[in-house]
Amino acid sequence: MSKVITVKRYSTKDYSIFEELPENREADKMRGHQRKIGESIQRHGFLDYRPLLVIKNGLGKFKVIDGQNRLREAKKLGSEVVYEIIDKYDNTLLVDLQAAKDWSSKDYMHNYVTIGTSESITYVNWLNGIYPKAPAPTIAGLLLGDLSSGSAIGIRAIKSGKVTMTYKDKTTDSLLLLKEIYESAIPERIKREVWKRAFVKAVYGLVRNGEFDKNILLEKIQTHHDKLLVHTRPHEWFDNLEQIYI
Repeated sequence: MSKVITVKRYSTKDYSIFEELPENREADKMRGHQRKIGESIQRHGFLDYRPLLVIKNGLGKFKVIDGQNRLREAKKLGSEVVYEIIDKYDNTLLVDLQAAKDWSSKDYMHNYVTIGTSESITYVNWLNGIYPKAPAPTIAGLLLGDLSSGSAIGIRAIKSGKVTMTYKDKTTDSLLLLKEIYESAIPERIKREVWKRAFVKAVYGLVRNGEFDKNILLEKIQTHHDKLLVHTRPHEWFDNLEQIYI
């Protein structure tokens, strides 16, 4: 765990002295969260117990480690900003500070890609090249061979920046098949399930098993979709897909 050492607390209305970290999550995608912060600042002012956490950038300004949304809202309202300067920083500190917040998998991936983490760069480029809207934690877990009903393994890999491509070939085949299923002539009720964790893992199980023809499966899904029920567990989807395939 990184150690934060506070030097001194200051306040200012000179917003030009601050700059955001490019590896932090993209603030403009969190408008609802920002609106709540703005309403709080309007009611109570910038709270002293929630200062910006900053570090000197060596050029007379400060990089904002924590509090970019508070800074943006304070700037809109012309409110005074309270900030604290710390003397040590690395990316581990940024990730640690966000652990108790609501960083999404995309936020973590953005962070690691921005700072040049090779595993994350490889994973993100590979995923974007096939289907960028696929559920990143589930797919990360499949790359690690996770066939459980949850996504804990994939989530941990993304949060640590260590998504390895152990089962890349089978996972790639699964994603391509899922994309074909999604884009095929199937009812909306089935289409809505395709990228959910349970269906994704069921298809991966079929691909990894290897004893089926994907073209036959695609045809069966389109012609026998009335026999497909909506399931919440991978093994239930696996059994159902097997039933219509036979």
